[in-house]
Amino acid sequence: MMHSQSFVAIAVRAANGSIITSVRGAKCGQLLWRWMRVPFARGIVALYEAVSCGFYGLRESLELAGKRQRLSHRTIFAIELPIGLAVSFSMFVVIPHMLADALRGASLYGSAPVRLYSAAHFALNLVEGIMRLLVFIAFVLMVRLLPAMRRYFAYHGAEHKAINAYESGSELTVDELIRQPRLHGRCGTTFMLTVFIVAMVLFSFVPWTSIPIRLIGRLLLLPAVASLSYEAIIAGTLKGATWAKVINALGMQVQRLTTAEPSVQQLEVALAALSSLLQSEAATSQGNMDDEVTDNRCKGHNQHSEER
Repeated sequence: MMHSQSFVAIAVRAANGSIITSVRGAKCGQLLWRWMRVPFARGIVALYEAVSCGFYGLRESLELAGKRQRLSHRTIFAIELPIGLAVSFSMFVVIPHMLADALRGASLYGSAPVRLYSAAHFALNLVEGIMRLLVFIAFVLMVRLLPAMRRYFAYHGAEHKAINAYESGSELTVDELIRQPRLHGRCGTTFMLTVFIVAMVLFSFVPWTSIPIRLIGRLLLLPAVASLSYEAIIAGTLKGATWAKVINALGMQVQRLTTAEPSVQQLEVALAALSSLLQSEAATSQGNMDDEVTDNRCKGHNQHSEER
């Protein structure tokens, strides 16, 4: 899937080997574009857009492949979104926290109370943050064992190669895409690393009391985590901050796990999606230019008539 502010292009390899493409009016980015000038709120909107666009792309690709779904898109989204959020919260919040708590029980602190903002409190939050990153890496390594996910990561790499070729001004051919790197600086992996770091800081404001209080506190802070992470990325990018470059470099390394070298057939699909998107954008631009020329001609004709 490739998308711009105006269009979403999806390409799918059919069972017979042909490539099916679909270009529609943008369903991704429109909401974020309207909220981009609203600091802090735009981070939450960006997270919602990322999730909803991902679901949209998966549903559209299934339909292009001929796998009709019985439920409507809205119904499926209403079911999938809570399940996805629950799984993500369990995996990246609950499990790392419980692991950190288990290490605390096995340490010298034992079950002794932990004072807020004490050295032990900050140490536990640091351990939890490290556990969160390790859980993420372990999760990616496990899903890479599945053939379907290996194919998914290869398509992720093909997407990056196509975008890298376009942004570098290279020729949009399969041979050129092969030479392009499969890593990209604006991949969501970098945003995820930023989320992990911001979460580690914000979660340190939650007292280390009973487990329910700790987990509820973390749940309530998730919108703030998404918001501040987005603002941190924008500020770091605009100012060229050193810490932003370090996080981006780390994100590029983690992308080696979330991408794979694509095959020629997968590069062809990525190229088909990008080409369809660019053609639609070019046709729209040409149409706008034609309308402007026609409008100018009409103005000139009307002015000439008034002079006569």
